[in-house]
Amino acid sequence: MKAIYLIPLAVFVAAMGVAEVAFAVKVWGAPSPAAIEASIRGLRVSVSLDQTPIPDDDAKCSTCQGLALLNAGQFARAKDIFQRRAAAGDTGAMVNLGWMQLHGLGGPVDYDEAMRLYRQAAAKGEPMAMNQIGFMFMHGLGVKVDLDTAYCWFEWSSVQGNEFAKRHIGELEAMGRQPPSSCEVVNQL
Repeated sequence: MKAIYLIPLAVFVAAMGVAEVAFAVKVWGAPSPAAIEASIRGLRVSVSLDQTPIPDDDAKCSTCQGLALLNAGQFARAKDIFQRRAAAGDTGAMVNLGWMQLHGLGGPVDYDEAMRLYRQAAAKGEPMAMNQIGFMFMHGLGVKVDLDTAYCWFEWSSVQGNEFAKRHIGELEAMGRQPPSSCEVVNQL
């Protein structure tokens, strides 16, 4: 099953009266950039500005309904879907729900809850959750800025093919940050 992540890659095409929203796709294994791009192109969701089609969740998309609702600004309904999916163990839903908490969509910003959800998904091996934990440490969102810890989380995520984590490592290295001598990431779960 592919899980769809909420990654803000929206391109609004006002002249056409539709919004095309691309979501990055988690593909089991380590996808190449070309495979990621092909997945994004294959999962574009066209949304009429008058109506929002809500796709059914299926074996190809475990969180499509929640994402369509989220894109339509129906945060409470999206949050409900993600909460139910997360409670059933869906790591993609945990990441999306954490993202909503991190940005205050459907309620107030809640860094502690976002971190809890990301850690829960990371404990199940979810690379996007690992990336998000690193992001929170990199920017001091609900935690003290800790670039060594951020680097470790990004490294753990990037080893599993997460392109966002690879970019974050590049950002840290551009700032002169070297890999820490030891990453005790597993003990942080």
